[in-house]
Amino acid sequence: MAVVVTANVAENDCWIEDCAIATFAMQLQAEDLGLGSCWVQVRNRGLNSGERAVDIVRGILNIPEGFDTLCILALGHKASELPLKNDDDAPLGAGSCGNFLMNMNDIKQFKVVLLGAGNLATSLGLALVKSGFCVEQVYSRTLEAAQTLANVLNASAVNSLEELSNSADVYLLALKDDALPGVIQQVCRLNPHAVYAHTAGSVPMSVFNNLAVNHGVLYPLQTFSKQKPLVFNTIPCLIEGANAFSQDILWRIAHALSNNVHLASSEDRRVMHLAAVFGCNFVNLCYTLASETLKSRGLDFGLLLPLIDETAAKVHRMTPLEAQTGPAVRKDKKVMQGQMQLIDDADRRRLYELMSEMIHKLANNNTMINYDLQRIRAIVFDVDGVLSASTITLSADGKPLRTVNIKDGYAIQLAQKDGFAYLYHHWRRHKGRA
Repeated sequence: MAVVVTANVAENDCWIEDCAIATFAMQLQAEDLGLGSCWVQVRNRGLNSGERAVDIVRGILNIPEGFDTLCILALGHKASELPLKNDDDAPLGAGSCGNFLMNMNDIKQFKVVLLGAGNLATSLGLALVKSGFCVEQVYSRTLEAAQTLANVLNASAVNSLEELSNSADVYLLALKDDALPGVIQQVCRLNPHAVYAHTAGSVPMSVFNNLAVNHGVLYPLQTFSKQKPLVFNTIPCLIEGANAFSQDILWRIAHALSNNVHLASSEDRRVMHLAAVFGCNFVNLCYTLASETLKSRGLDFGLLLPLIDETAAKVHRMTPLEAQTGPAVRKDKKVMQGQMQLIDDADRRRLYELMSEMIHKLANNNTMINYDLQRIRAIVFDVDGVLSASTITLSADGKPLRTVNIKDGYAIQLAQKDGFAYLYHHWRRHKGRA
C-alpha cells in the first residue's frame, strides 16, 4: 500500500511542514500497528535526464496543476529491520539531477548570482547577505560598478556574461527592462537545474519561455536608492513561478527577506507597477515642480516637508480621495486662475489645468453633487428647519422665538457679495393652537 502526500501550494505557504507532519503521524501509527513504512521523497527529486519526480507522479495519478507532492509513503509488513539512512549531511548540489537534488532544510545554503549593480540590485544584494544567503558573483556591464557592490557582498565581480558561474542555484536578474531579453537568452544556458528570476514589475514571466525550465519573478514593490538603505522585511515582494518548484524556491527566498510576500500574476504585477508610477514617480515629479517654484522666489523646500508628511500619513487612515483638499476640489476659480498666472511654462500650466480638472471630477463623482457649483446663482430655502435650530425658545409671554446661527447670516452675506443675483427666503407664519 502507498499513500501519496500532496497539497495545494497556493493556498498554504506551510504545505511542506503540514504534509511532513501528516506523513510522520501516519508512520507513527503504522509502527504502533506493527507495520513498516518507508518515506519515498518526491519533492526536489528526479531522474538523470532532468525529469522531475513530481511531474512523473502528477502524470501517473492525474494530480491537478497547483498541487505539489512531498512524498509517497509505502506501508506494509516488515521483512526485516534496516538501519535508518538519510542524506542530511550531503553537500549542496549532491544528487543525480544537479544542484537541486539535495537536502532542502536550509535554503540559505543556495549559491546566488546577482546580475545588476544598480539601486534595486544593491538593496537586494544587501538584504540577501543580511539574511544569510551566499552571493557568489555580481555582474554588471561595467566592472567598476560590479566591483563596488561585490566588495560589500563579499562576492566576485564580473562584467562579462561568459564569466558567470555555471554552478549557482539561483540567478537573480535585477536589470533594466530592455536589457532582460538579451541577457536571459545567454544566462539561462548556464545551469539547466537552477532557478532564474527577474525583478521587474512590467516584464512578464513569459520572457523566460523555452529558455529555462525553472523560472519566475521576484518583484520588490519599493523605490530604491543606493544612498538610503532600506529595512527589507516590510517591503511587499510579489512572486510568480513557472511551476510549483520555482514558486516554492522564490517564495522561500522572499520570505527570508520580507514578512510581506504575495503571489501575483504577470498581469497583476503590471497593474501594480502602473499604480506605483502614479503613487511614486509622478508624486516625485510634483515635488520637483514644487521645489523649483519655491526656488524661483528664494524660498526653502523644507517649508513643505510637514505638509508632505501629513499628506502621506493621511492615506494610512483614509482613502486618497477622502484626503484630497485644495482649490480644485471646490473649484475655486479665482484662486486657480491666480495661481496659473504665476506659472510661466506652458507645459506646467497645462499640467496644472489637467490635474485640477481631474481632482474636481473625481471629488464630485464621489459625492451626490456631480455638477459645477460655480453655476449656482440663487438659493431658495425656508427658514424653519434650515436656518433655525432644532429647539423652540419661548418668550416670557409664551410666544415661540426662532433662533439662528450668526454664521449662517454671515454666509448669506458672503454669497450676495460673490455675485448671487437673488436669494429667496420663504417665511411662513402659523397661528398657535391649543
